[in-house]
Amino acid sequence: MNAPDSYGALRALRKLHHERMQRRLFVLDKDARLRSGARGLQARKALSEFEKQVAASVALQDQPEDEIPAQVLQTETQEAVDLLAELQIQVEPSRLADIESRAKKILAGLGFNDAYLTKAASSLSGGWRMRKALATALLQETDILILDEPTNFLDLLGIIWLQRYLQSLTESSEQTPPTLILVSREHTLPRLPSVSQLNSC
Repeated sequence: MNAPDSYGALRALRKLHHERMQRRLFVLDKDARLRSGARGLQARKALSEFEKQVAASVALQDQPEDEIPAQVLQTETQEAVDLLAELQIQVEPSRLADIESRAKKILAGLGFNDAYLTKAASSLSGGWRMRKALATALLQETDILILDEPTNFLDLLGIIWLQRYLQSLTESSEQTPPTLILVSREHTLPRLPSVSQLNSC
């Protein structure tokens, strides 16, 4: 039996292909409208043929999981893995290593030990999934960071780590710190210079 997220890579790959097709469709439609005569006829024919491919792509987007053959799932998942590997090669290796290092530090700060780091996301409990989502948010490079009840699933050590991490963001001299917007019942969270804190009842 497949894990709940075993179709994630396939869905992401199909979505990416569909978005690329939409951009191609826009170009073909533009050509068909602007050209006339023999070239216009050829352009409209190309557009008509490609519209069929786009329609087939839409059908794939909506295909129920129980109708996806195991071989197709395996093939498209591998294609997604290969595409990700290709993109990673294009990323500067030192930057990739830096992102991985930051991710591990954030996850460790939120309580993830080596055993949890190797677990599939689908096997985590709701609380650990929320910690994972929080780690993902903290890892992003953004101008505005909105955290809604970030301490809900954290123990005392996790709350203390989060306080210190947010403090370090505002004191960073290497880059402009993000504007932080916190919605929290946790009154011990610090009121930092660049933080808008909303205390919920």
